[in-house]
Amino acid sequence: MSAKNIRITIDREKCIGSGNCVFNAEGVFEQDEDGIAEVADPSAQTLETVEFAVSSCPVNAISLENL
Repeated sequence: MSAKNIRITIDREKCIGSGNCVFNAEGVFEQDEDGIAEVADPSAQTLETVEFAVSSCPVNAISLENL
């Protein structure tokens, strides 16, 4: 199942730039020039992959919401 029907929100104040989300869901997340995570393409991976990447965030800076 694709992750295209979800909204991914990143709390930029909480993000420490660990890169776990980028590593675990390549294409969905990227890091800006300051190392802070950004959403690139929510549909680039399966929902399960995105959920795993979200759970890998060490500071819980990423949340998911069904649309």
